[in-house]
Amino acid sequence: MVLAPTGTTRDTSPHKGFRLGEQLTSVVVTVRQADGWHARPATEFAQIVSESGLVITVSRAGEEPVRGDSVLSLLTIGARFGEELTITVSEEQAEAANATQTLQQLTQLF
Repeated sequence: MVLAPTGTTRDTSPHKGFRLGEQLTSVVVTVRQADGWHARPATEFAQIVSESGLVITVSRAGEEPVRGDSVLSLLTIGARFGEELTITVSEEQAEAANATQTLQQLTQLF
């Protein structure tokens, strides 16, 4: 697992569910499953996101982000072994500790 945390304020945002100027927290993870990111890990991921109550998106470099609480959306990414994905959560959705804890849970799936 490769973690690269960032916390930046964005002037514009392609992330649905985020407002302009909102504080974002992101981590970059590398897909370690030999079969790529398939239904089982995507289902676990979506369940954690749903339970957190946070708005979380996942994206591959150069592509539009998808909702983290939707298994179907996550599977459309088609991530393969060795590819990097960016997981983004808005800290304004919940306490910073909750956002950080949720990101840690999600990164453990990779």
